[in-house]
Order: sequence, then structure tokens, then C-alpha cells
Amino acid sequence: MRSSLIPTLLLLALVFCNDGGGPTPTYINALVGGKYWSGPASEGVVVYPAGIPNGPGLIYTIAAHTIPGGKQFLALGLPTAPAVGSYAVDGLTAFATYSACPDQDLPDCIYWRQVPGDPGTLTITHIEPTTGLIEGTVAFTAYLLGDSTAEKKSIADGQFAIVAPSAFIPE
Repeated sequence: MRSSLIPTLLLLALVFCNDGGGPTPTYINALVGGKYWSGPASEGVVVYPAGIPNGPGLIYTIAAHTIPGGKQFLALGLPTAPAVGSYAVDGLTAFATYSACPDQDLPDCIYWRQVPGDPGTLTITHIEPTTGLIEGTVAFTAYLLGDSTAEKKSIADGQFAIVAPSAFIPE
């Protein structure tokens, strides 16, 4: 159910993310298939899957990296009410996806994500509630279309710094 949000949010990332110059205060960096990957991260927003509209939600952020003719994306879903600690990247507690879009046509994108049997780890190492800053690390094995029998990519040594002020608004 959460995965149904990903194509829509990726479309928004195609429109709003860029690889502009200058310092990037928020980012997602990782080794994707052994190659360094880096992109500026969008502001984290709390999203709720269609099947569970009242929660628990996830803090969603995405980073884009320009390639010739297209873009690549790393997306993370962090637990709401974030706290320093480690979380399974299992699609429930936290999630992560990688996608490659060789052109600007969303149907041509290829998606990889974690599978429940091989969850990976997302660790929140630092939080600043007053600014909404969340920093941490991530590592997981991404399977083509979430199929554990299909092609896979290693996402290793991931680091992120995102700002998600809406996650810290008192209810």
C-alpha cells in the first residue's frame, strides 16, 4: 500500500528536484551498486498509506541525481515520531527505494525496493526537533520491483540529512 505512493511522489520529484549548484543542506548519499551516488533531498513530509489513513505515517523524502537524459532517485520513509535508534527497512517501520528513469517518461522508470525477508537497516543518529533536522545512515539490498528472485542492487554506506519540520508539530 505504501508502495502506491512512490510513483506519485517520484513524479513530484521529477518536477521539483534538481541538481542545482551551491551547498545542499539536505542530502542522501550512498554507494549504489558500488558507485558513489549523491543528491539533494526534498523536505520530509508525513504521508499516510491509503489503507491506513489515520496512521502510523512515515516521513517521506526523496533525492534526485541527474544522469544523461534522465534521473535516478533514492527515496526514504522514516518512522514518524522519529527517535535516535535503528529501524528495519521492511516496508512497515521504514522503507527505501531506488529508481532509474532513463528519460522524462515515468512509465520508463525502473524501480528497486527492499523485501521483507531482506530488510536492511535505517539508523537515525541525530535529531534537532526545533529545526526538523534528522540525520542518519541507511543500507539495504534493493530488488527489482520488490521481487526477491529478480535482479538486485546493493545500497551501502548510505547517509542522509533531511529537514522534516512537519514531523515535530505537536498534535
